[in-house]
Amino acid sequence: MMGFVFNIIFTTAPSDKLTLQLILGAPFVPAIVLLVALCFCSESPRYYMRRRSPKYNPATAYKLLLRLRSTEVFIFPPWGTAPLSLNLAG
Repeated sequence: MMGFVFNIIFTTAPSDKLTLQLILGAPFVPAIVLLVALCFCSESPRYYMRRRSPKYNPATAYKLLLRLRSTEVFIFPPWGTAPLSLNLAG
């Protein structure tokens, strides 16, 4: 459906030059939207958990994980024991 709408827009342009400009410029619209949305994304907790990372900080990773998830975070210990529930918010 979107392709049909864009096809109508491109073919009803007053000149061939404008049609070419619209066809070549159309991919920039979602790219700009994605670039703006990227500014609002938070950092990954995985980045803070990598030991070789310059910003290695498990406490910050845990805070980010609590902010990203609305559920309680469980730590799964080795086989045969129950999962541990962490509630360090605060």
